[in-house]
Amino acid sequence: VGSFPKEAGYCNFGRGPDPFVARLTATGALDTTFAGSGHAVLKGPAGVSSLAPIPGGGLAIFSHFCPSEPRLEASNPQITTFAESGEASSTVREVLLPFSYLAPLVDPAGRIVELASVSPAAEGVDAVTRSLPNGELDPTFGSQGRVYLRHKPHYADAIAVDAQSRPIIALDAGRIVLRRYLPDGTVDMSFGPKGRLTATGRGPSAIALDAYGRIYTVSLPRDSAQTTIRIARFVPGP
Repeated sequence: VGSFPKEAGYCNFGRGPDPFVARLTATGALDTTFAGSGHAVLKGPAGVSSLAPIPGGGLAIFSHFCPSEPRLEASNPQITTFAESGEASSTVREVLLPFSYLAPLVDPAGRIVELASVSPAAEGVDAVTRSLPNGELDPTFGSQGRVYLRHKPHYADAIAVDAQSRPIIALDAGRIVLRRYLPDGTVDMSFGPKGRLTATGRGPSAIALDAYGRIYTVSLPRDSAQTTIRIARFVPGP
Protein backbone atom coordinates (compact mmCIF):
# COMPACT_ATOMS: atom_id res chain seq x y z
CA VAL A 1 0.00 0.00 0.00
CA GLY A 2 1.30 3.47 -0.84
CA SER A 3 0.33 6.90 -2.14
CA PHE A 4 0.66 8.68 -5.46
CA PRO A 5 2.07 12.17 -4.76
CA LYS A 6 -0.05 15.22 -5.53
CA GLU A 7 1.05 18.04 -3.29
CA ALA A 8 3.30 18.24 -0.26
CA GLY A 9 1.73 17.05 2.97
CA TYR A 10 0.08 13.82 4.05
CA CYS A 11 -3.29 15.10 5.16
CA ASN A 12 -4.10 18.45 3.60
CA PHE A 13 -7.89 18.25 3.44
CA GLY A 14 -8.66 16.84 0.04
CA ARG A 15 -5.42 17.81 -1.71
CA GLY A 16 -3.28 14.98 -0.33
CA PRO A 17 -2.02 11.85 -2.09
CA ASP A 18 -4.31 9.11 -3.39
CA PRO A 19 -3.70 5.85 -1.50
CA PHE A 20 -3.34 2.74 -3.64
CA VAL A 21 -2.81 -0.99 -3.21
CA ALA A 22 -0.44 -2.93 -5.48
CA ARG A 23 0.35 -6.62 -5.88
CA LEU A 24 3.82 -7.73 -6.95
CA THR A 25 5.11 -10.97 -8.36
CA ALA A 26 7.89 -12.96 -6.68
CA THR A 27 10.40 -11.06 -8.84
CA GLY A 28 9.13 -7.66 -7.66
CA ALA A 29 7.29 -6.71 -10.86
CA LEU A 30 3.69 -5.47 -10.82
CA ASP A 31 1.27 -8.40 -11.06
CA THR A 32 -1.00 -7.36 -13.93
CA THR A 33 -3.54 -10.07 -13.05
CA PHE A 34 -4.52 -7.75 -10.16
CA ALA A 35 -6.90 -4.99 -11.33
CA GLY A 36 -5.49 -5.25 -14.87
CA SER A 37 -2.46 -3.06 -14.08
CA GLY A 38 -1.11 -4.43 -10.81
CA HIS A 39 -2.52 -1.62 -8.68
CA ALA A 40 -5.85 -0.06 -7.69
CA VAL A 41 -6.49 3.43 -6.34
CA LEU A 42 -8.59 4.16 -3.25
CA LYS A 43 -10.77 7.15 -4.10
CA GLY A 44 -11.08 10.06 -1.70
CA PRO A 45 -8.74 11.98 0.64
CA ALA A 46 -7.94 8.89 2.72
CA GLY A 47 -4.89 7.59 4.54
CA VAL A 48 -4.36 3.84 4.79
CA SER A 49 -3.69 2.45 8.26
CA SER A 50 -3.31 -1.28 7.49
CA LEU A 51 -4.27 -4.15 5.25
CA ALA A 52 -5.08 -7.81 5.89
CA PRO A 53 -5.66 -10.87 3.66
CA ILE A 54 -9.19 -12.24 3.45
CA PRO A 55 -9.68 -16.01 3.87
CA GLY A 56 -10.08 -17.65 0.48
CA GLY A 57 -8.37 -14.82 -1.39
CA GLY A 58 -8.65 -11.07 -1.56
CA LEU A 59 -7.64 -8.20 0.65
CA ALA A 60 -9.17 -5.83 3.20
CA ILE A 61 -7.86 -2.25 3.33
CA PHE A 62 -8.45 -0.16 6.46
CA SER A 63 -8.36 3.57 5.77
CA HIS A 64 -9.65 6.88 7.08
CA PHE A 65 -10.55 10.33 5.83
CA CYS A 66 -8.63 13.33 7.12
CA PRO A 67 -10.39 14.90 10.11
CA SER A 68 -11.36 18.56 10.04
CA GLU A 69 -9.43 19.09 13.27
CA PRO A 70 -6.65 17.19 15.05
CA ARG A 71 -8.78 14.83 17.16
CA LEU A 72 -7.94 11.17 17.58
CA GLU A 73 -11.61 10.20 17.64
CA ALA A 74 -12.34 11.94 14.31
CA SER A 75 -10.61 9.43 12.04
CA ASN A 76 -13.86 8.36 10.28
CA PRO A 77 -12.58 4.85 9.43
CA GLN A 78 -13.74 2.69 6.54
CA ILE A 79 -13.04 -0.73 5.06
CA THR A 80 -12.55 -1.46 1.37
CA THR A 81 -12.32 -5.07 0.24
CA PHE A 82 -10.71 -6.30 -2.96
CA ALA A 83 -11.37 -9.62 -4.66
CA GLU A 84 -8.46 -11.83 -5.75
CA SER A 85 -8.80 -10.26 -9.23
CA GLY A 86 -8.28 -6.76 -7.77
CA GLU A 87 -11.89 -5.64 -8.19
CA ALA A 88 -13.10 -3.45 -5.34
CA SER A 89 -16.01 -5.53 -4.10
CA SER A 90 -17.35 -3.31 -1.33
CA THR A 91 -16.71 -0.29 0.84
CA VAL A 92 -18.37 -0.05 4.25
CA ARG A 93 -18.16 2.34 7.15
CA GLU A 94 -16.66 0.84 10.25
CA VAL A 95 -18.78 0.95 13.39
CA LEU A 96 -16.04 -0.17 15.73
CA LEU A 97 -14.80 1.73 18.77
CA PRO A 98 -13.79 5.30 17.91
CA PHE A 99 -10.07 4.95 18.56
CA SER A 100 -8.12 1.93 17.31
CA TYR A 101 -4.45 1.97 18.20
CA LEU A 102 -3.39 -1.28 16.57
CA ALA A 103 -3.82 -2.54 13.02
CA PRO A 104 -7.07 -4.50 12.62
CA LEU A 105 -6.81 -8.23 11.85
CA VAL A 106 -9.04 -10.53 9.81
CA ASP A 107 -9.72 -13.90 11.46
CA PRO A 108 -10.13 -17.22 9.59
CA ALA A 109 -13.90 -16.63 9.40
CA GLY A 110 -13.39 -13.24 7.72
CA ARG A 111 -14.37 -11.21 10.78
CA ILE A 112 -12.46 -8.06 11.78
CA VAL A 113 -10.66 -8.13 15.14
CA GLU A 114 -8.90 -5.16 16.69
CA LEU A 115 -7.66 -3.71 19.96
CA ALA A 116 -9.23 -0.36 20.69
CA SER A 117 -10.00 2.13 23.43
CA VAL A 118 -13.34 3.54 24.47
CA SER A 119 -13.54 7.31 24.10
CA PRO A 120 -11.94 9.46 25.40
CA ALA A 121 -9.08 7.66 23.71
CA ALA A 122 -6.32 8.61 26.13
CA GLU A 123 -8.21 7.60 29.29
CA GLY A 124 -10.79 5.06 28.12
CA VAL A 125 -11.10 1.37 28.84
CA ASP A 126 -9.29 -0.97 26.46
CA ALA A 127 -11.39 -3.49 24.57
CA VAL A 128 -11.07 -6.26 22.00
CA THR A 129 -13.70 -5.79 19.31
CA ARG A 130 -14.89 -8.15 16.60
CA SER A 131 -16.94 -7.10 13.60
CA LEU A 132 -18.67 -8.97 10.83
CA PRO A 133 -17.22 -8.66 7.31
CA ASN A 134 -19.66 -5.81 6.59
CA GLY A 135 -18.22 -3.75 9.46
CA GLU A 136 -21.06 -4.21 11.95
CA LEU A 137 -20.11 -5.27 15.48
CA ASP A 138 -20.54 -9.02 15.97
CA PRO A 139 -23.24 -9.55 18.65
CA THR A 140 -22.02 -13.11 19.32
CA PHE A 141 -18.68 -11.84 20.68
CA GLY A 142 -18.55 -10.57 24.26
CA SER A 143 -20.97 -7.74 24.97
CA GLN A 144 -22.38 -6.80 21.56
CA GLY A 145 -19.03 -7.25 19.85
CA ARG A 146 -16.76 -5.94 22.62
CA VAL A 147 -14.74 -7.60 25.37
CA TYR A 148 -13.61 -4.98 27.87
CA LEU A 149 -10.13 -5.31 29.36
CA ARG A 150 -10.56 -3.79 32.79
CA HIS A 151 -7.02 -3.95 34.05
CA LYS A 152 -5.47 -0.53 33.63
CA PRO A 153 -2.80 0.57 34.47
CA HIS A 154 -1.86 -2.76 32.84
CA TYR A 155 -1.92 -1.96 29.14
CA ALA A 156 -2.77 -4.22 26.21
CA ASP A 157 0.06 -3.81 23.73
CA ALA A 158 -0.39 -6.43 20.98
CA ILE A 159 -3.01 -8.74 19.52
CA ALA A 160 -3.11 -11.81 17.27
CA VAL A 161 -5.73 -14.35 16.18
CA ASP A 162 -5.01 -18.09 15.97
CA ALA A 163 -6.27 -20.66 13.47
CA GLN A 164 -9.34 -21.34 15.63
CA SER A 165 -10.37 -17.64 15.54
CA ARG A 166 -9.31 -17.12 19.17
CA PRO A 167 -7.93 -13.61 19.89
CA ILE A 168 -4.69 -13.53 21.92
CA ILE A 169 -3.59 -10.31 23.61
CA ALA A 170 -0.31 -9.34 25.27
CA LEU A 171 -0.45 -7.12 28.36
CA ASP A 172 2.25 -5.13 30.08
CA ALA A 173 1.67 -5.80 33.78
CA GLY A 174 5.25 -5.35 34.99
CA ARG A 175 5.82 -8.57 33.07
CA ILE A 176 4.42 -10.05 29.86
CA VAL A 177 0.95 -11.54 30.34
CA LEU A 178 -0.84 -13.34 27.51
CA ARG A 179 -4.56 -14.05 27.52
CA ARG A 180 -6.60 -15.98 24.97
CA TYR A 181 -10.33 -15.60 24.34
CA LEU A 182 -12.73 -18.19 22.99
CA PRO A 183 -14.70 -17.33 19.83
CA ASP A 184 -17.61 -16.14 21.99
CA GLY A 185 -15.37 -13.68 23.85
CA THR A 186 -14.99 -15.53 27.16
CA VAL A 187 -11.53 -15.99 28.67
CA ASP A 188 -10.00 -19.36 27.68
CA MET A 189 -9.15 -20.89 31.08
CA SER A 190 -7.26 -23.75 29.39
CA PHE A 191 -4.66 -21.24 28.21
CA GLY A 192 -2.00 -21.73 30.87
CA PRO A 193 -2.42 -21.48 34.67
CA LYS A 194 -5.52 -19.43 35.55
CA GLY A 195 -6.05 -18.67 31.86
CA ARG A 196 -2.81 -16.82 31.22
CA LEU A 197 0.82 -17.29 30.23
CA THR A 198 3.55 -15.07 31.64
CA ALA A 199 7.20 -14.21 31.03
CA THR A 200 9.68 -11.64 32.27
CA GLY A 201 9.85 -8.47 30.21
CA ARG A 202 7.88 -5.30 29.63
CA GLY A 203 6.12 -3.53 26.81
CA PRO A 204 5.32 -6.47 24.50
CA SER A 205 5.02 -4.80 21.11
CA ALA A 206 4.10 -7.70 18.83
CA ILE A 207 2.72 -11.24 18.74
CA ALA A 208 3.34 -13.82 16.02
CA LEU A 209 2.12 -17.40 15.70
CA ASP A 210 3.97 -20.11 13.80
CA ALA A 211 2.57 -23.13 11.95
CA TYR A 212 2.66 -25.18 15.18
CA GLY A 213 0.55 -22.69 17.13
CA ARG A 214 3.48 -21.50 19.23
CA ILE A 215 3.38 -17.83 20.20
CA TYR A 216 6.28 -15.38 19.94
CA THR A 217 6.44 -11.98 21.61
CA VAL A 218 8.94 -9.16 21.29
CA SER A 219 9.52 -6.89 24.28
CA LEU A 220 12.11 -5.08 26.36
CA PRO A 221 13.86 -6.90 29.21
CA ARG A 222 12.69 -5.64 32.58
CA ASP A 223 15.94 -3.77 33.34
CA SER A 224 17.97 -3.00 30.25
CA ALA A 225 19.01 -0.36 27.78
CA GLN A 226 16.42 0.59 25.14
CA THR A 227 18.60 -0.98 22.46
CA THR A 228 18.05 -4.49 23.88
CA ILE A 229 14.99 -6.60 23.10
CA ARG A 230 13.72 -9.92 24.41
CA ILE A 231 12.03 -12.56 22.26
CA ALA A 232 9.92 -15.13 24.11
CA ARG A 233 8.20 -18.26 22.76
CA PHE A 234 5.17 -19.80 24.43
CA VAL A 235 3.62 -23.24 23.97
CA PRO A 236 -0.08 -22.53 24.52
CA GLY A 237 -1.46 -26.05 24.93
CA PRO A 238 -4.85 -27.05 23.44
